[in-house]
Amino acid sequence: MNDVDGIQAARLIRAQNIPSILIYISAYETYFKQLFEVEPFHFISKPINVHLFYKYFMEAYKKLTSQLQFFTFSFHQRYTKVPISEIMYFESRGRTILIHTTTMKYRFLSKLDIIENYMLDNEIHFLRIHQSYLINPYHIRSITLSNIEMVDHSILSIGPKYQAQVRLQYLYIVEEL
Repeated sequence: MNDVDGIQAARLIRAQNIPSILIYISAYETYFKQLFEVEPFHFISKPINVHLFYKYFMEAYKKLTSQLQFFTFSFHQRYTKVPISEIMYFESRGRTILIHTTTMKYRFLSKLDIIENYMLDNEIHFLRIHQSYLINPYHIRSITLSNIEMVDHSILSIGPKYQAQVRLQYLYIVEEL
């Protein structure tokens, strides 16, 4: 890659759809308009602030590792591994749990409380919006006081006892995005 600058390298990476997080480090701030094309995670001006670099690096690491997490379950002696990033929500129907993903549905036997505790223990952000729903906030299209529309256009009710908590948690998660 002789004579290729950082912007050109990023364009090549993005053109090949390689999952990556880009943090630019430069003494030149004139590249800001071009940077929007390649969607960098952050920009650090030289001279490098070590604390800022560490902060951005850890944020990038957290984002990257969260994309690589899986939820594993078994049903009829078959183990299935689903990427967390593809799960839109869990739905409880008695003792049966339905996993709604971006491409299909799965089912297995469990309780929503167990899944919610697993997510909390592993610092995976899911919101309990109802006694029957545990949702991935990254798949929310819109939210009102009593309903959530997911990216697949399904409408989920927010239980009255969950409404205040959902708003607070959702705002907190949105700030992290």
